[in-house]
This record gives sequence, C-alpha cells and structure tokens, in this order.
Amino acid sequence: DATVADRWFYLPIVGLLGVGVVGAQTFEVKSNILKNIGVFLLIVIIIALSSRTIIRNFDWRDTITLFTHDVKLAKDPYDLEYGLAVELGKRERYDEAIAHLINLTRSPRHIWPNWYYIGLFYEKKGDVENAKKALARAVEESKNIDRGPIDLAYEKLAILMLYHDEPKETKQWVKEALQRLPENPKLWLVLSLTEYKLKNGQEALIAARRAYNLLPDEESYYILSQLEQNLPIEFK
Repeated sequence: DATVADRWFYLPIVGLLGVGVVGAQTFEVKSNILKNIGVFLLIVIIIALSSRTIIRNFDWRDTITLFTHDVKLAKDPYDLEYGLAVELGKRERYDEAIAHLINLTRSPRHIWPNWYYIGLFYEKKGDVENAKKALARAVEESKNIDRGPIDLAYEKLAILMLYHDEPKETKQWVKEALQRLPENPKLWLVLSLTEYKLKNGQEALIAARRAYNLLPDEESYYILSQLEQNLPIEFK
C-alpha cells in the first residue's frame, strides 16, 4: 500500500521530532528513574523500527523479488500479482508471466487486460494460436467497455490475423470490429491490406484513405501511396 510507504514520512519526521523535543521540555521529569525508563523505551522503539526497516530492505533486490515476496503475504494480492506478471514479461520470462495472469483470470476482480497481456506474451513466445485465442477472449470480455484501451486488443488480434489467417476470414472479422471501432486507423489499415491480398484494389484504396485521414503517419502514407500508384506493397 503506497499510502504507508516510508518516503511519505521523510519530511514530516522533522516536525514530529520537533514536537517531541518541545514536549520533553514542557513536561519536566524530576525522577531519574522515570527519565531512565523513558530513554530506555525510546531506544527500544528506535531499535525495533530500525530493525524492521532493515528487514524490509532485504525484501527488495529488484521489482520482481519485492512483488514475489509481497504476493505471498497480501490478503488480496491481485494488484501485486498483476504487477509481477507485467515485470516478468518485461524480463522475457513469458511462461511465468502467463501463469500468473491465468491465475488472475480466476479472480473476482479479473478484467479483460489480463487476456490481452496473455496474448501479447504468447505472441512474443512465437505461439500464435494461443495468442489469438487469448486476444479473442480479451475482445469478447471488453464488449461492455467504452473504448479506452480496448483498441489495443482489437488491433493486436487484427494484425495477427492479417499475417496468419485466410484473408477472407480476416476481412470479415475486421469489418465486424470496425462496426464497434469505426475511428480506429489500425483496423482500417489492416482492412486495406486484407483487400490488397484479395486483389480488391479499389476497396483497398478506400480503406487506406480512411486510415490515412484518421492517422496520417508514415505507415499509412506508404500504403496509400503504393496503392494510388498501383505499386506492390512490402509487408513488414
């Protein structure tokens, strides 16, 4: 919980120490025994808190070791496990990342991005079929969500289908996806390339123009210009 992180206490500790000093001067203690007890208790508290800080520091060698440690202790480790999975993916430990994300899909707090990252990590492993299955789950579960990052799942699945599925199947799926995301330039670009594969030059050109109007970047410009000049398109 970031609200109890040590860093928030660095500046306020100065004021608290000042309050402690003022308090000690205000309440004068004449008994040496009470003074000694107070000093002893203060030393014990400082040692105890310092020891806890030192022990906690050993939990952290990197982000993964910290997440791994805290996941085992948290009552609701959902956010920690999600963070752990993403970090494992960044380190290219895809099998471990996927295992954690699949575990999260069983949680009552599960949301569709879990399937998106599962698909993403499967793709990086070279397992295209499982990547498409996971991305399809992400798309299906995101149907009740209004835009936002749901575009990512649609775009990634469309690109995989472009390169690995039959053009007719890809075309049908992308057209259905565009009914939900009509302003998505990547989907229009995939549709253009799919039509190009099917040798539907005019349809490819129309889709490419729509993609370029929505996002006039280098990729859409290249595809549009090649189609307008009736030149071959090199797939990357």
